[in-house]
Amino acid sequence: MTRMAILISAMPEQQAGCLTALRFCQAAIAEDQKLSSIFFYGSAVLIAQPIHSNNANEPCVRFAWQQWAQAQQLRLALCSAAVTRFGITTPSVVFNVSGLGQWLGSLQSADRLIQFR
Repeated sequence: MTRMAILISAMPEQQAGCLTALRFCQAAIAEDQKLSSIFFYGSAVLIAQPIHSNNANEPCVRFAWQQWAQAQQLRLALCSAAVTRFGITTPSVVFNVSGLGQWLGSLQSADRLIQFR
């Protein structure tokens, strides 16, 4: 079994990057792969903002990530510096604010690092 660390730096508004990352994680879990960590970095931390969609025909990537993480009982990590910079004060319960040091520590147990931007 491969242990993967996932790094996401795509803004939620960039639907393709965030949805591709989500679909990859879903497929990995379905194939019994282990995700050692999922870390949102830079403007990707905006995924933790309150859920809203401007267009009813567009999938809400924020909701999709949060719903999936709850169903899988996973915690999604947010970069603490980016959370402070973007002023996110109350992220959803599926998110955990952590620093780059913790992220680097989680890489020690990963066989692969996969980045989506």
